[in-house]
Parts: sequence; C-alpha cells; structure tokens
Amino acid sequence: MYDQINVFFPAIIYLGNQFVQTIKQETYIENPATKKWHLFQFNYPSGKNWKAVISNKTSFSPKCPSIHVTKFQSHEQFFEATSNKAKYSPINSKFAYLTPMGASRHNLFYALNVDEKFRHIGLTQMLDGWVKPDIQKIVPIQLMPSGRIIPLAHGTTLPKRFQTVHTPLVPSEQGAYNLHVAKEALKSDLPDGAVLLLSLMIEISTQSFGGVLPGVDITLGGFIDTQANEIINGKWQILPAQMRMLRALFREANGWWDWIWDAQGNFRPIFQPNLA
Repeated sequence: MYDQINVFFPAIIYLGNQFVQTIKQETYIENPATKKWHLFQFNYPSGKNWKAVISNKTSFSPKCPSIHVTKFQSHEQFFEATSNKAKYSPINSKFAYLTPMGASRHNLFYALNVDEKFRHIGLTQMLDGWVKPDIQKIVPIQLMPSGRIIPLAHGTTLPKRFQTVHTPLVPSEQGAYNLHVAKEALKSDLPDGAVLLLSLMIEISTQSFGGVLPGVDITLGGFIDTQANEIINGKWQILPAQMRMLRALFREANGWWDWIWDAQGNFRPIFQPNLA
C-alpha cells in the first residue's frame, strides 16, 4: 500500500451566463523510497483532467473516457516518470483544503479587472501563476448566490473564521509540517474544521505568550468547559469571539489538539479524536 492524500482547491468558472464556484482536486501518492509525493490524478473544472493508472495488463482500456489516462506498468515506473515534479509535501498552498466542503466554503477570490470586466479569476494576487500586472487592476471579489461577482475594496482579507484555516498550511522548507498537520487533521470528522481549531489555538497562545508553550493545550481545554465568555487571567487573553469559535470548532472537529515532543525532538501538534 502507498500513502495517498487528496487536496481540494476552490475555483470559479463561467458557466452559461453566470459565474459558478466549484473545486479542483489533486491526488498525490508518496514514494516510500524518497518520501516525495507524486501527482497521481487531477480534476480541474476547465476539463483538464488526468489520471495515472498502474497496470501490467496488456488488454487494459480506461474506464474514464473523459479523463486523459497515462498507463504505467508499475509504481516504480510511475515514480521514475514523474520524479521531476515530485514534492516533499502535496500541501504547498495556503489555499489547500482537505475536503470538498472546506474548499466550497472559501469565499474570497481575486480577479484582473480589465475595462470593468473581470478576467483570470484566481486565489492570489499572482493569479495562479500569471505575470503580475498593475496591482491596482487586481481586485478582491466575492461570488454571490445569484452568480454575480461583487468587487470589494483593496486590502480586503478573508473573514477571521476563514483566514485562520490557512495559517498552518503554508510553504515550508520541505513541507513536512504541512503534511504532518494534514495527516493529523484527517483523523477528525471534519478535517478542515480541525485545521481551523489548530490555527485558533495557535493564535490564542501566540497573542498570550508569544508562541505555543508546553501545557497550553491542557489549559485551553479547561477553558472549553467553563461558562466564561472571555478570559483575562494573568497573561491569558481570549476574546469573546475567540471563546465562541473555540467551543464551536471543538464540537465540529470532534476532538482536540495536543502538543507533544516526538522521537525526533520536534514539538508538534497531534490531533486526538473524541472517542465518546
């Protein structure tokens, strides 16, 4: 068995006479020999779909005619053929989500405004790899249920609830932390909610102590069971909105994050699902 992980990205397409939010999916498989991750399948709303198939059957025929299929005789052949694009982590974008629901909840995009018409809608001001044009022509936008796009003021950021989901999933030297967080979050009933919970715990601990200290997770867990609307106790500072969100995400994720020292001496968060 080879470790596999799915990553979901929010996207907007123009369908008929209106804009529609959708998702694109990428599936990666880990090469156990190199610990690198290889793109195994992708499905984009543009119709650019591809899938690798590992099969040594001579009479093989793809069952997905709408997806371009590349056949490999073995996993070793697949890993060798795709080695130049292998990654240390498939979670290399701050807009990556672990479930389709998480990607569908995303609500802030960017677009290139050309003569009051929106072009090249993307997730970042780099517009998914486009050469960066005049910054004043790139505007944050939101998609309305009617299919219309509403331009927002420059400098608009994601609402707090959505902004925090991206905090742990950012590029790192080899993406090891991102991958660790993703694998741990997948233990949750709602993985993207678990990532949100982790981000909020880090946010609260950092604003109170400047970082995550041993035992912070235990104290925060104790606050969940109190009736307090906010915490101002010594260095602890938890705002009312943070307390409400902390309790809501604890229920959504159905679990809690503990920080432990692993065998390699790393201080890392571990997700503990509620078993009750």
